[in-house]
Amino acid sequence: MGVGLLVGAGHMAQEQDNDLARELFALSDTDPVEALERISGLNGDHLGRPIILFCQFNALRHLAINRFAASGIKSVSPATANAIRRNFGPEEESYARLALKTISEIEAISPNYVSRRDFLQEMVDLLSSVLELYAPGWPQQTLGWTKMNRFADGVRMHHAIKRIMPEDLVQRAMQRRFRIDDIVTSSLGAGGGYDRDRGRYVDFMLLFRDPQGEEKVEDVMAGTFRYFENDEAEYTQRG
Repeated sequence: MGVGLLVGAGHMAQEQDNDLARELFALSDTDPVEALERISGLNGDHLGRPIILFCQFNALRHLAINRFAASGIKSVSPATANAIRRNFGPEEESYARLALKTISEIEAISPNYVSRRDFLQEMVDLLSSVLELYAPGWPQQTLGWTKMNRFADGVRMHHAIKRIMPEDLVQRAMQRRFRIDDIVTSSLGAGGGYDRDRGRYVDFMLLFRDPQGEEKVEDVMAGTFRYFENDEAEYTQRG
């Protein structure tokens, strides 16, 4: 077969793959169970493509969140946690876990696939936030990274500290991925300041869990996180 025919065949295969992906994505929105059945019947080459795995994730995502999403809930917070629990049982939790495992598979193939797509990142954040209600730290264990916007109580700050932590930087910091060896499930605002080269910054303490009884914050602290106005970040691991 000539080079021209090989290239033509490659383009045709790519177009067929794209058509399949569009069909599966539409099906994952309208009939997620059927979409999963279709995907399970594909060969290994298709299953190794991030776009097909994304369709699988989207179908699992719908099966996990559709019950509470139907009531208008779009985010996890102390105000919505109880309503989510009423509409998110063991079956939904199982689908959510499978969905995040699929994201882990995608990132193993294409590390920047999720981070380059804001809409997909928002989907992952919502599922992770819901799972933090049931299995704190499990999303981090599965994906290898986490964000402060996933913690059920958000970033807690004493009112005196809050005054010196610019809200715009706090919100940006909460969206920032970070990797840390220890599993963290909570965070505390710790202050802020100004760096001559990198601008304003905000500091956070990353916690294994909330302190209990007579425990001090230092007893449950995994490390610290400093976020700068220029989007740089620094982490310290408590050794």
